[in-house]
Amino acid sequence: MAECDIVFALRKANVQDPTAAPGTFYEQFRFDAFRIRNGKLVEHWDMGQINPPAPGRGGQ
Repeated sequence: MAECDIVFALRKANVQDPTAAPGTFYEQFRFDAFRIRNGKLVEHWDMGQINPPAPGRGGQ
């Protein structure tokens, strides 16, 4: 999707669930947004990655 100088992309990913048994995945939707100026990429935004706490440090 694009409007003016901003292009937005949405995609689905299957991500390993860190709290479940190995091989257990969940769906996650991720985005990227770009600002284009004079045919060149000048800015990029995407989602941040939030990692679960490590076991023994507030984790399970």
